[in-house]
Amino acid sequence: MGLGKIEVKNVADMTGPEAGKVVDFLIERKKAGQFRTLHSAFEEQIQLLSSGSVDVINCWEPAVREANKALGSDKTRYAYTKEGYFKWGHGAYIASQAEGRGNLDNIYKVLNYYLGGEYRALQARDRGYAGPNMDLGVKYATENGWSAEDIDNLSKTEKKVARKFTKPYTSTTTPTNADAIEEEWQRFLNA
Repeated sequence: MGLGKIEVKNVADMTGPEAGKVVDFLIERKKAGQFRTLHSAFEEQIQLLSSGSVDVINCWEPAVREANKALGSDKTRYAYTKEGYFKWGHGAYIASQAEGRGNLDNIYKVLNYYLGGEYRALQARDRGYAGPNMDLGVKYATENGWSAEDIDNLSKTEKKVARKFTKPYTSTTTPTNADAIEEEWQRFLNA
């Protein structure tokens, strides 16, 4: 533990004792004044970055882009992790009840749009980030006469997303030890 690191077999599914050690560290940092707030919304991420209230924050990459719109280019930076990324919005799920409502065709139309090229291109251009199928976004922009600069930016976004997706995800829907992890989290919040 020379650097304060502990061995955690699976960060996305910690055991109770592993979560306890992580929370012990977090409580120590909390008592030292490291945590001013725990954000829960995209707008809070932007506000914290834009106000200079934080030096480091675990946030969505487009929050950094939005903060830089207010502060100026490269005033905040998005860092690429060594360990991996939190999983977000890269899955599509349809409730089983949808079939009984007779609206599956409309649901598939919407999902196909969100997973297709136009949405990917617009999301990447307007938000600075995109998810899976970014190659379809580049193709859409090329076929629809977007500027060379926009297509180049989309190609860079495609490479950036591919780079991130080579890392493991560090989240699961429900960890095996969710009850112990939640108990430890409450201990941190109450410290």
